[in-house]
Amino acid sequence: MNADVLNTLAGLGPESELAAIRARRPEFVDGAENCRAAVIEPKVDVGLGLPLRSALAARMARLNGDERLAAHYRAGMPGGDAELSLIADGGFPQGSDRRLRAILRHVDFITVAPRACTRSDTERLVAEGLTVPEVVALAELIGFLNFEVRILATLDLLRDTP
Repeated sequence: MNADVLNTLAGLGPESELAAIRARRPEFVDGAENCRAAVIEPKVDVGLGLPLRSALAARMARLNGDERLAAHYRAGMPGGDAELSLIADGGFPQGSDRRLRAILRHVDFITVAPRACTRSDTERLVAEGLTVPEVVALAELIGFLNFEVRILATLDLLRDTP
C-alpha cells in the first residue's frame, strides 16, 4: 500500500478510527495515491512538468481554501522559482505567454465555477497554444485536485463528528 497522503493531511493517525475505516477499503486509498502519481508525476508529462503541475495544484487548493493541500503541493516545487511561487499563490506572472495565461485562467475558472464550463472554454485552450494531450492532462489535474479537496473536507467532517 502507498503512503496515505490524505490521512496525513487530515491529521488521522494510524490508530484513529477513521483511518481504520479507510484501511478497510485499500482500493480507494491506493487508487487515490496511484491517481496522484499519474496526474502529478506522470511518466510522460506532455509539456506540463512536475513544477508547473505542483504550482497549479497548490493554486487550486488555495482557491478551495485548503492551505494544507496547497502546502503539500508547494513542497513539490523547486525552491526559489518566483514565477511558480506566484502561480501557486494565485497570481499571474508578468510577461507570461498566452499559453500560460490561458492555463491559469482555465484552472481558476473550472475550480471556481465548474458547471459553467462549455466546450468553447476547452477549445479556447487549443486556440491559445495547448495541444490536445496538454488539455487532457490539465483536465485530469483539475479533476483530481478538486476531488482531493472534497475528500479532505469529508474526512475533516467525519473526524470532527462526535
